[in-house]
Amino acid sequence: MRPAWVFVGVLAIWIVYTCVVRLLGAAAWFAEGTWPGVFGDSFGALNTLFTGLAFAAFVVSLRYQREELAEQREELKLQRIALNEQRQELARSAEAQQEQVAAMHRAAEAQERAAKAQEMSAEAQARTARVAEAAESLRAVDLALSKMGSSGDQNWAVRNKGLTAKRDELINTITHLTGSVG
Repeated sequence: MRPAWVFVGVLAIWIVYTCVVRLLGAAAWFAEGTWPGVFGDSFGALNTLFTGLAFAAFVVSLRYQREELAEQREELKLQRIALNEQRQELARSAEAQQEQVAAMHRAAEAQERAAKAQEMSAEAQARTARVAEAAESLRAVDLALSKMGSSGDQNWAVRNKGLTAKRDELINTITHLTGSVG
């Protein structure tokens, strides 16, 4: 029911009440000379009107309060749903961040392993180059020794002593370089 209809109903009741009282009691008022008292008592009807209006306003305010409480409950329900959705989204975001951090750690570890592998590869290439250089020098010493031939004289042994020492040194170097790779 709308508040306007409540007020119109109370007003209609008061008007009907006042009209009935005046029509039924008008002749008696003037005949007995009690009209001033009756006139004063007719303000009781006005009091009834205001009491009725106050009650109607009370009923209307209760209805508005009930509707407002229902709206507040609905609003709180929607807020709870929104908060739950936010909490879930925050949890997903935190999980994604943790996954991202873990991926960054794995990437850093992979980069570290790649750097170590590059370092080891560079060391292996340097060793290979030194072995190749030592092998080339050894070939040159062996070629020089073979050209000199082998004679049993004392001069040959003195001349070849430096080349033989160089040859032994190169063999040790190659053995050391190839032995430390594995």
